[in-house]
Amino acid sequence: MILMAFLLKRFQEAVKLVAKSPKFAINPRQLQFEADVNRLFLYTSYNRLGREAEAEDAEKIIEMASKSSLTDQQKQVQENIYCQIKTFGTSMDEIFFPNHEKRNDQLKSSPYNDSTQRHSGLSFAVGKSGPPTNKPAAPEAQSVSQAELSNRLKDQCGYTLELKASEIPHKEAGQGLFLKGEATVGTVIAFYPGVTYSPAYYQYIPGYPRVGTNNPYLITRYDGVVINAKPWGVGGESREVWDGLTFSEVGHNISEENSQGVKGSDRVWKLLSKPLKGSRREIGVEILERRNPLALGHFANHPAKGMDPNVMVCPYDFPLTESGMGIRPYIPNIPFGSLEEPMKMKRFGSFWFKYGAADGTSGIPVLRTLVLVTMRTLLDEEVLLNYRLSNSKQRLHSRGDERGNPFGKSSSMEVQSRSKDIFSRSFLYFSWSYLQDIMRKIPAGYDPCSQNHATDYFNRQDVQEALHANVTKISKAWELCDIDINVKWNDSSFSILPIIKKLTDGGLRVWMFSGDTDGRVPVTSTRYSLKKLGLNITEDWSPWYNHREVGGWTTIYEGLTFVTVRGAGHQVPTFAPKRSLQLVKHFLANKKLPSAAF
Repeated sequence: MILMAFLLKRFQEAVKLVAKSPKFAINPRQLQFEADVNRLFLYTSYNRLGREAEAEDAEKIIEMASKSSLTDQQKQVQENIYCQIKTFGTSMDEIFFPNHEKRNDQLKSSPYNDSTQRHSGLSFAVGKSGPPTNKPAAPEAQSVSQAELSNRLKDQCGYTLELKASEIPHKEAGQGLFLKGEATVGTVIAFYPGVTYSPAYYQYIPGYPRVGTNNPYLITRYDGVVINAKPWGVGGESREVWDGLTFSEVGHNISEENSQGVKGSDRVWKLLSKPLKGSRREIGVEILERRNPLALGHFANHPAKGMDPNVMVCPYDFPLTESGMGIRPYIPNIPFGSLEEPMKMKRFGSFWFKYGAADGTSGIPVLRTLVLVTMRTLLDEEVLLNYRLSNSKQRLHSRGDERGNPFGKSSSMEVQSRSKDIFSRSFLYFSWSYLQDIMRKIPAGYDPCSQNHATDYFNRQDVQEALHANVTKISKAWELCDIDINVKWNDSSFSILPIIKKLTDGGLRVWMFSGDTDGRVPVTSTRYSLKKLGLNITEDWSPWYNHREVGGWTTIYEGLTFVTVRGAGHQVPTFAPKRSLQLVKHFLANKKLPSAAF
């Protein structure tokens, strides 16, 4: 017995010694959090630099990451996200409120002054007899359907979201979230909407949403804040008041708890919900823009085997300050209880307590939310979120199969192994090399070696067989521009102008385009050639637009349209793919190119 006691004591001492090791000083969840903060810092910082970022800027970001503390990196991520959300809010304002300055004045100066229903769908008859007096009035929003709003947002920002059948090869994949357009790495492409719950309310509030087959839309942040997206659904067709939960539902649950005769200490914990009910009524309701086309983060699927995630979650604390209230209607979240003041939380055993009053040292009040950030450039594809490496809350079997296979299931961010040097210089360069692979712009906007790549590819035997090319088994290698054609083609036309004239005389639509930086076939030379056709000009030299930028210039003749593409060289689609696509689309649709920014 004495020997056993001695061995047990030595074992306990060994456990204590191991527990003090730096390797075990941080739990796997915390290590995952730190790794995610590091990645978000790199992605969002690079995104904030914009399309003009250079290699030197990238090195500065690496240097900042290697020297910055975790707290400083978190602050920078929050600032980067806020800048993007502010831009998103401005785009939404331009759609809903053409007179933008007038709306800003209203938000700052106009109090609520009535409880009548607005033309925009506003109603204050939820939870109390009148509107709260401590929040700004919401001006009337322009009547725009969800579908129209989504398309107009795409024109403004370059991308939007839509729901359709998932492309994941699984029988239970169901509906998927798709990005329409293009979003570069580090872009906020989706909000995770719904009701937010503080850790203090987990077990003690009536009607707290439980994880079950009836609600797969539950997610938790690293700090324990839970977001339930089920009440939000897919938003609505009008701007409206939404309190997240119905008071009849809350009241029913309270009555049910009382009927069970809860007493003693259990009754004390249950009483924590009563002040929430009262303060909920006092606060009144929140005005949210439920037509938000990006409030669809809860529909992102888990990637199937062999597929990689393309977004990651980012906890974002939206500041409830005067400057932020202008875009508050576009933040698709509402707190359960009062989060108007900063909340102090203290843990005791398995319980969380809210304690103390807010003061000037507690920081500004915030609304704790989640957004989805791209991990690479996305272009017209399904949005995939890795639940296993996210902060999701025990995703359900029902989104996978009955045996609990990985599709749509979370392991609550389990991390197998991480070294204590997670923020070492070598780790940062490893992260950055991955970052460069997915987002580094090729100098000048195109790959100068693309011709070499194409030559190698089309000379592969399997490629030629698939294309049914070189069936005569010519021994000479394929070339992009074969000089033999120019030398041996003796009956080629000296000029293509007669052919163009014949086409226009026959009533066929002809568009000619040219890159305005093309040194081989300059725009000036093409304009001199077209002048020889003798066609009447119906619309002289004028700009056309690609979103908010000049895409080039056009001259419209009778039967022929000449288009220049700004910034493009000899191979126009290679230099300016977006503008080239717009040009082709308008030609096929028989539409003029836009003559004004949109």
